[in-house]
Amino acid sequence: MNTETKTLDWIDILKGIGILTVVYAHIYKDTITDFIYLFHMPLFFFISGYLSKPTTQYKKYFSKKATHLLLPYFAFLSIILIPFNLVEAHEPAQSVIFRALFGGTYLHKWCGVFWFVTTLFLTQQAFNILATMLKEKQLCIAIIISLILAYFNNAYFQRHSFPWSANIVFYSLPFYYCGHLYKRYTIPESFKKYLITAILLLTVLILFYYTNSNTIVDLKFAQYGIPFLSFASGVILIHSLIILSKTISITTRLAHYLKQIGIASMFIMYLHQPIQFILLDYFRIPEPARLMAATLLPLTAYYFASKSQYLSLVFLGRRTAKQNKLN
Repeated sequence: MNTETKTLDWIDILKGIGILTVVYAHIYKDTITDFIYLFHMPLFFFISGYLSKPTTQYKKYFSKKATHLLLPYFAFLSIILIPFNLVEAHEPAQSVIFRALFGGTYLHKWCGVFWFVTTLFLTQQAFNILATMLKEKQLCIAIIISLILAYFNNAYFQRHSFPWSANIVFYSLPFYYCGHLYKRYTIPESFKKYLITAILLLTVLILFYYTNSNTIVDLKFAQYGIPFLSFASGVILIHSLIILSKTISITTRLAHYLKQIGIASMFIMYLHQPIQFILLDYFRIPEPARLMAATLLPLTAYYFASKSQYLSLVFLGRRTAKQNKLN
């Protein structure tokens, strides 16, 4: 197994762990869920930053990412939002069209997680432009300013809705940048030996400040917790999950299962909410069964979609069978 394949393995495992925490947090409402919100969505921005390759071919980059993210976004939106409106919302057609185009916080319940896709797309475009136009120190300063603006948004414009959740880019961009740096630089051994101590201290702080509901983290609604502390907690927790993923990657069975879930993570992201809401609202299925169904049914759907060139393009944003294996 070559180095590239090994790298993809632990990343897919990391994505698998990440999407399982996303599904869990949308089904269970407990203290663990509050903890998960610190890192589960930032994790995917971090991974995207790790995999990023900035380029000055802006039009080509835009087209590639639009195909990969926006085409599946609108495809899934069309097959989920319309049935949701017919079954539950009962809104006029113009309202449904507005929600579909505006996105962000105007999409809820069955489509509640769709904000992530447009925010990721905007984050990728913003970082690509900044990374190719600014020098390293300038880029670092720009990222710090972005984080400060995110907290400004949190404090003064939290209740305002923005098209495609564009305001969340201010907070997602620093996580994306951290992922980019993580790939470029090796973490010194002298830092690693203090990591466990840092995690324990942050765990105590996390448990302490979660007694105050005003410190909850929820990216969709521009809630970022305690300034800088919540962000640092997220980064350290992500690093801890990377260590866990690399450790799991040397095993066989568990690594294989998590890798398959990670490969199908976007499919699970799109489909887990309508599945679990239908099971909850119409059949009163308990949480463990909903968690299993919301993971395994999208995983099965991904398997069949990946076998079709047309479905792979529309619902996965991939043009070839080779891309299905590598992305």
